[in-house]
Amino acid sequence: MISEVVQDTKILIQQSRQRLVIPRVASDLSSYETDKYRVSILPSPSSGTSSFYLGEPITVKWQAPRNHSPKDWIGLYRVGANKSTLVTKISSLGMWLPVHGEEWDGDVPLGLDRPPSPHRDSDSGYVTFKGNTLPWLVGKYEVRYHHDGKYNVMHLDGPLEIHVDQPDHLDLSTVRQSLMRIVPLCLDSDPSLIPLSCKAPTSSSTEAGSHDSLPEASAANGSDINNPDDSETEDRDPDDFSFWSERQAKRICMAIKQIFDVEYAPEVVVADANLTALANRILLSKEILTTLDPNK
Repeated sequence: MISEVVQDTKILIQQSRQRLVIPRVASDLSSYETDKYRVSILPSPSSGTSSFYLGEPITVKWQAPRNHSPKDWIGLYRVGANKSTLVTKISSLGMWLPVHGEEWDGDVPLGLDRPPSPHRDSDSGYVTFKGNTLPWLVGKYEVRYHHDGKYNVMHLDGPLEIHVDQPDHLDLSTVRQSLMRIVPLCLDSDPSLIPLSCKAPTSSSTEAGSHDSLPEASAANGSDINNPDDSETEDRDPDDFSFWSERQAKRICMAIKQIFDVEYAPEVVVADANLTALANRILLSKEILTTLDPNK
């Protein structure tokens, strides 16, 4: 109960920061067919619904009249954060994507004095929120289609839910399984970063294991059936993972807090950088917390 109150308080504090935005609005909406703007959230590939696991990419389909502004953009917001459905009055905190990425340089629209683009007259398309453009807090969210780099809302869709699964009981196996699901998502599913234990076996290795004659035949031909990278990973613990940025470590910390109710600094996760080591740390932390507070 106390943890829920703390979480709600954190959300309110975050929303109070978001409200420090003076929205810019357009005055030329009469020039556009506003009823032709549409934005819709595609179902999660894993659940088939609008419920997404924390860190899972979210794909949104958009439609707009052919004369829509190349500076249109789509933002992702917590449900209830915006009181108006006509104008967005809070910051997206980086959770936004341009309808036409080639028309933007980071957060700055490039303007209209550019060579014609084959995508400029498109009346539909897709954008996918992932990594830094995703919210890393569970809850219900909505997507908003905005006009011309401003905050006029042309259409919105939602809610979608972002959730985590908490194990029924905690032991090394269940905690490690939870980490095997969330850690790759926090690492942007980058094959060079995620643990080897989280990677599915390749079809080639499966086939190699099913044909007894293949190793001999390959050896006779002087070829190596192993993956070229195998020699580099022979000494690597299958549960090891690595990072490109501290932000990825922070995501893992946020996920652990929401799944196991244990808080770590990013430096702790970076120091472990191993599923089993991190699982053991979580179990030890929970044991200590339970000793200090039996209600935990």
